[in-house]
Amino acid sequence: MAYVDERATRYTTPSAEGTGDESGSGRDGSAADLLREIVLREVQDTPEVRGNSAVWGEMRAAAVFDASLRPLVAEATGRWNAALAAIIRDGQSDGSVPSGVDPARAAARLTTMIEGVSSRWLAGVMTTDEAHALLRDAVDAL
Repeated sequence: MAYVDERATRYTTPSAEGTGDESGSGRDGSAADLLREIVLREVQDTPEVRGNSAVWGEMRAAAVFDASLRPLVAEATGRWNAALAAIIRDGQSDGSVPSGVDPARAAARLTTMIEGVSSRWLAGVMTTDEAHALLRDAVDAL
């Protein structure tokens, strides 16, 4: 779990290489753009990202039947939510996210959506471009 968590941090951290978003939209420096970039990096056509996404899905599914896994999944999800909520608060400070948005609830909505989109993407129900469009819409709707 720690390995998968560390690997996800590495591939979701923005770099000069772009977002993995084939639309060509880039960051202009706002926290909302950073949030969008991080969210889009959760769905990339690479073995590393696909593998991580599959592991997370399996962990969540296993936690349904194995109560001992629930604290691990809850802790990791809590860290993920907290990281996105911090970026949302930064967006409120820089004006790129509306001040009326509840950062904790918005982060939980985004991580929940990423999890659902990821499972459909992994199953081949949607393409990477379709997944990115939905995730981009979710961030833009904040």
